[in-house]
Amino acid sequence: MTLGRKIWAIASGKGGTGKTVVAASMAAHLADLGFRVMLVDADLGCANLHTTFGKDRPPATLADFIDRRVENIEDVALETGIPNLRLISGALDPVDASQIRYQQKRRIIRSLATLDADMVILDIATGATLTQVELFSASDLGALVVLPEPSAVDNAFRLLRMLYFYIIRELPGWKKFERRLPAAACDNSPSPLRLLEEVEKTDPEWAERIKKRMESWNPGIIINQVRSKEDRDLGPQMRIVAKRYFGIDMPFLGAIEYDDCVWQSVRHKKPALLDYPHSRPSRSIRQVTEALLTLSRRRT
Repeated sequence: MTLGRKIWAIASGKGGTGKTVVAASMAAHLADLGFRVMLVDADLGCANLHTTFGKDRPPATLADFIDRRVENIEDVALETGIPNLRLISGALDPVDASQIRYQQKRRIIRSLATLDADMVILDIATGATLTQVELFSASDLGALVVLPEPSAVDNAFRLLRMLYFYIIRELPGWKKFERRLPAAACDNSPSPLRLLEEVEKTDPEWAERIKKRMESWNPGIIINQVRSKEDRDLGPQMRIVAKRYFGIDMPFLGAIEYDDCVWQSVRHKKPALLDYPHSRPSRSIRQVTEALLTLSRRRT
């Protein structure tokens, strides 16, 4: 089974959102649907995705590929014991992501497209460093996992803002065009929508390029560990704020209920979807995954 858009990035702006649990279960569901899936732990300092599949210490990791102890990224892939699903573990020992050279990051990104898989799922490290942003923006489709807590929402928007400006500045010719903008458009960290308005005044064609680029990439929202209707309503509310502040339509992919079975599955070293397949969180993860599949097909 194949799909045009094959690299998905799952990220969060704050630790403790359950992002890794969600990514592992999404990968398991895609594998069950018949996709050949490669799940990549893109955490270069605190990798733990391998423990979700009962792997205590992988023999090779992404760090071996980065440091060229292994030349072919396929050689660090592990069998998970789940049909159609393989895993590339992140670095087991702390690696300062800010010290990874540009060429090393580009090598990782290029290699992801060569993996022998229908779908590549990136579990991006928490936070908003340049390395995280570069990996997230290189994906075909992204999703932000957010807890219904003020700090988690703030950090999600902080990450989204950094992504927005990074993607714009990577557009061919942007640096030259930026010099034509009024100083007020670039001073004091303008809002993305304000910047777009200034660009439109200066050059409508450039504004259209930015809009099309963001529309082709803008990530979806997943609200995790919901306990109430108010928690669930956070998704549509964040979508409205994103439209007003960024000028983009961030799809709300769905909400995943809080349930003790999730942390129990972590202790059992199994994806929640497989450990408790009939639980409410597992049903919701299937729905969220299929919402991303639908979005992928629309954008192909």
